Amino acid sequence: MDVRVGARPVAWEPSMTERLERRFVVLDWQGLHARTATRFARTAAGFGAHIEVERDGTSGDGKNVMEVLLLVAAASDELIVRAHGPDAPAALAALSELITRELSAAEPRARARGGTNPRRPGRPPPAAGQSHCL
Repeated sequence: MDVRVGARPVAWEPSMTERLERRFVVLDWQGLHARTATRFARTAAGFGAHIEVERDGTSGDGKNVMEVLLLVAAASDELIVRAHGPDAPAALAALSELITRELSAAEPRARARGGTNPRRPGRPPPAAGQSHCL
């Protein structure tokens, strides 16, 4: 959004009172998938602070689920979450807790339950030449 001051357009930004940044490494073998991206965007939308997520120099609005998904964060990628605005500390704390809970599973959940095939828990992976879709 541009705000016109005199004849020059000036970019508007939320309150710059607090600018915080936190870095995370995605440990979940699935990466940042749709379910987690949706939870991230919904959590971020609950705060007045501006939330930005970055991966490898590409950044997106943390309140927009499509922009978070388009970062295509895979396992072992680093995410940088930035928040600035009046409730930036609370927003970053909530998002940190969400990321730690959702993206820190280093082992596939199916393997944690005893299965050997992450797509079909409790069943062995298909033999060579067979499809996962049966």
